[in-house]
Amino acid sequence: MEIERAKEQHWKEFVNNADGKSIWEIKKYIDNTPMQTFIPMLEGNATTIEQKSDALRKAFFPEPPEADLTDINNDYPPQVQEPSPVSLR
Repeated sequence: MEIERAKEQHWKEFVNNADGKSIWEIKKYIDNTPMQTFIPMLEGNATTIEQKSDALRKAFFPEPPEADLTDINNDYPPQVQEPSPVSLR
């Protein structure tokens, strides 16, 4: 808890004392916020390039689940009548 408070205090001082050069460092820190990444484990023993690419494809792009179509009914609206011809007067 004390370390977090010290980091926050140091950051506030750094931002408050920013000059023309350090303001760009602040922007870089803000724009490059770390993101947690997920790297899946590959299944099987892939030895060839084809096996490795197939394993990566399956890991990063798994098959989508079956679509739930229970809420779709087959009731169609009635057919539209042909419009009557338009004549110029």
